[in-house]
Amino acid sequence: MRFPQSPSLFRHSYNPVFLSDLKSVPYCRENDSPSPYNLCPVFESEARVPQMRAIRDGLVFFGAIALIASFILFFGLLLNSMQVPGLLALLLGGLLLYLFFLVARHMLLAFRINKAWKKGWIDFYPVLLGSFFYDSKSGNTGKKGHFYTAKALVVAPSGESRMLKVLVEGLSPDRMIEEGAVLARDRKGLPLDAIHNNGWTFWAVVRGKPLEHGSVEHGLSAAQVAAGLDRVRHGWPLERLDAFWFS
Repeated sequence: MRFPQSPSLFRHSYNPVFLSDLKSVPYCRENDSPSPYNLCPVFESEARVPQMRAIRDGLVFFGAIALIASFILFFGLLLNSMQVPGLLALLLGGLLLYLFFLVARHMLLAFRINKAWKKGWIDFYPVLLGSFFYDSKSGNTGKKGHFYTAKALVVAPSGESRMLKVLVEGLSPDRMIEEGAVLARDRKGLPLDAIHNNGWTFWAVVRGKPLEHGSVEHGLSAAQVAAGLDRVRHGWPLERLDAFWFS
């Protein structure tokens, strides 16, 4: 069976339901019953855990902001005869503290995800995404962004499959189209078949938690997704899926 790969269209952060599930399990301890089809080592053979890769970018950004703030303070000293304006120092200090908080929070998340990967607490299943419908009101999330509704076919190692309805955050509609995404005109009857789809990626779910709590917003690189799909194609018994999909 072929697995045409989905383009990278989503933000690189797991959804809140997934993260809540992860907090409820002892992810720092080895899982007593990990999946025999664990794909995390395959992904790591291509690149590091996505959230760990992003730590470097966060630290570089924080360092750049700190350097800029230092220059501002330095020139403030020169222009004010070695007296730094109190309001300026307060504003810069507050900005640095806020940015440090954001970087530290992301680092904690990254280490948590990294532990869960290595201890067998995250399962990845191939998922075929249907046409996206742009949901400008973003459902019940209450967040601003570009949200899309779609049907998704999630496949288990046994070849069994389940159809789900998902809400994901992605790029702007124009960017989605530029990247080759297939968009639907209305919410009713969102198409998902061998022709009307947005390709395959992976559905991440905390082991032991409901499949509906999974996330496609995992940040896997295109190379990681390709390696995972290749392992699925050659290492999973998917005869039942072939019969279902092409019947």
